[in-house]
Amino acid sequence: MGLIGAAIGLGFVVGPALGGALAPLGTAVPFWVAMLVALANAPLVLRFLPETRWMGTSRAPASPAAPGRGGATGGVAAGAAPSGGGAISGRASPLHGGL
Repeated sequence: MGLIGAAIGLGFVVGPALGGALAPLGTAVPFWVAMLVALANAPLVLRFLPETRWMGTSRAPASPAAPGRGGATGGVAAGAAPSGGGAISGRASPLHGGL
C-alpha cells in the first residue's frame, strides 16, 4: 500500500509539471503524452501486476469478517440502515435515522 500511495503522490507532482513543460508545444500535446503514458502503462500492468483471484477458483473464499457473516459487523451488512421509520412509504425516513 505504501508503494501505491507513493506512486499516486508522485503522479500528482510529476503530472502537472510535465503538462506545464509540454504546454508551450501546443495545447493538445500534454493530452497526447498522457495517452502515450497510459498506453505504455497497460502492458506493464498486465505483465507485472499479480492476479488477485485464487488459483483454481472463480473467486476468493469469504473472510470471517465479511459483511453478513457474523464477523466485525455482527451479521449486519456494513452501512445498512436501521429498519422502520416512514409511515407512508414503508421505507426508513431521513428524520428517523434511515440514512
